[in-house]
Amino acid sequence: MICPHCNQSIKYKERSNNTCSNCNKEFAFEPKTHPLLISDKYFSTVVEKLSYNGNLFYTSEQLHFAVSRKKIKSGSNIIGLIILAVITTFIALVISAVINPILMLFIPVGILLIWIIYIGKKIIRNNSHICLPQSLSDFKNSVVYRWKEIYGDFPKKLIMGKPQSLANNYNLRGILFCESQEIADFFIANQLNIKFGLSIFTDLNSQIPSNLPIYVLHDASSEGCAFFERVKELFGTQRQIVDIGLRPNSVMKSKLMIFRQPNYANNQFSSFTQEEMQWLKQGYYTPLFVLRPAQLVQYLDKKFERKGQQIADENPEKKAQAIGFMTWVGEK
Repeated sequence: MICPHCNQSIKYKERSNNTCSNCNKEFAFEPKTHPLLISDKYFSTVVEKLSYNGNLFYTSEQLHFAVSRKKIKSGSNIIGLIILAVITTFIALVISAVINPILMLFIPVGILLIWIIYIGKKIIRNNSHICLPQSLSDFKNSVVYRWKEIYGDFPKKLIMGKPQSLANNYNLRGILFCESQEIADFFIANQLNIKFGLSIFTDLNSQIPSNLPIYVLHDASSEGCAFFERVKELFGTQRQIVDIGLRPNSVMKSKLMIFRQPNYANNQFSSFTQEEMQWLKQGYYTPLFVLRPAQLVQYLDKKFERKGQQIADENPEKKAQAIGFMTWVGEK
């Protein structure tokens, strides 16, 4: 690996105790033994891309997904395991033929059966339970706080704590209910509430301004869809409720990461298609934060522009307001 301090290439035996033998400085991650197989250089590159060269704030969850992609990709190679099974079975066949031809009937077959059982269990597990290699709490301990321990500060642009909006008064055009506080924090930290003219809420019991459309932002999951249904149940008779996602059908048409949980809610949601319901009932879900910050902002730009046009089409009296809304969204 390349030392993050002196930029020299150092072999594994030359960097014991996470210390470079060339400059004697400690680094954060040993790529051979870290659960996510990351190095300091790799992590820095991920942070730079995630923050869009330092222009966007991001959450711990977004960092978690971004850093874990390398491990997810390396841990899902079933074809590699099959090739390894064939090679080891062939080697066992050759060795047993040399030692005792009678063993050719037993040892290779036994090894092949062991491989078949192992690979079969792995395929079943992958199909029934697709998850990240680390929990978010473990990730924070082994990556985020480890980075701060070595370099004295958290990764740049990482949202730590509750962000403050830079403006208290702006042209309010709608209400946004976020499924989680983390989603709300992302919005406020990047001043998207000002850009889109939205007042942000997470608590459904909040007192919200009247006569404004309500937008809902959530994960593509049973919990996220239930959150939208709850908002619609509480406020649907009073005003327009707009689901801006993340909807399951958007995920199914994309190449976003999809996870699967063995235990899932068997709910029926009236606002979602049968195809979406089947996807949810199979335990699939995709968190909103698999989208990198720049991707998420682009996604929201398109969603709010489309919904602004929809409001104008459905209600001519709001046409001028909707046009203003789209102009606001298009600002850079």
